[in-house]
Amino acid sequence: MELMQLRYFVQVAKLESVSRAAVSLHISQPALSKTIGNLERELGAPLFDRIGKRIYLNEKGRFFLKGVEASLRELNNATLLVNELATGQTGTLRLGVFSPQHVILPCIEQFMHNNSQVQVDFDARKLAKTSQLLADFDGIFYTEGESFSHIQGIPFAEDETGLLVSSEHPLAHCGQTSLDAFKDDPFVFMTTSTGLYEQSYQLCIDSGFVPWIRATATSGLAQFQFVGSNQCVSFIAQSDFDARRLSCCDEGHPEQQFSYIRLRKSLPKQTLCIAFPRENRLTPVGRVFRDFALGYLGIPVTTHTLEVFEGNA
Repeated sequence: MELMQLRYFVQVAKLESVSRAAVSLHISQPALSKTIGNLERELGAPLFDRIGKRIYLNEKGRFFLKGVEASLRELNNATLLVNELATGQTGTLRLGVFSPQHVILPCIEQFMHNNSQVQVDFDARKLAKTSQLLADFDGIFYTEGESFSHIQGIPFAEDETGLLVSSEHPLAHCGQTSLDAFKDDPFVFMTTSTGLYEQSYQLCIDSGFVPWIRATATSGLAQFQFVGSNQCVSFIAQSDFDARRLSCCDEGHPEQQFSYIRLRKSLPKQTLCIAFPRENRLTPVGRVFRDFALGYLGIPVTTHTLEVFEGNA
């Protein structure tokens, strides 16, 4: 059985006409008839019912067509993947980021460096979405929680939450303390991360006080601005604080404007996860990024690992 036979069979099956298929394939009708006849003899069963000058797929033919089309699609995908690997990746990589960005940006930057022809669509809206979340992306990074309970992903890091305060705050240099020490401080609550607002509020209640929420924000810039002017204190992931501090150093700005305070009783550590669509939904560039990202994050690319994602859309 040859690949050419299978492609000729698909065309005849779609047109239900040897003569029209021969024209579209640019071969003679006798040659095409002979090819189909050889295929049927090799299979040991007729694939078409012939009525007069018309031919129709029979039950065996319909079953065979379904399998052949699936095989040709897989072959085409594999060919594209090999070509892209040989010539360098191209296309658009769509990534959803629903976790602290600074943890995963080095991974994405390295992939971009290795694949200069790939365009990256980086979506960091950090909003809970529907069960079709993965249908919008080639891969997502997210913080484990109820909003993502339908996603089959793999944990790769943990991140703790503390308090961001101005360096002028009386407790700026205490290092660690109880949350109730801030019961009289105004807060800016962030509403970007799923569930952070509610969890932060509940932690204050559990610590014996109702928080004075002076501001809410979806902007990290606004959060640091309010806190830096000593207007408020705010909950913050340690990775976000560390990234801000490094950024200030790189830009030549003083890094002592803010302090990070660990809490004796804090929010549970955030588990950061990575997930991808199942194998047959991945684009070629998405498949290459999946294998690269897993390796970069220290996650073995094994059959067991990849099976985790098979439950996704």
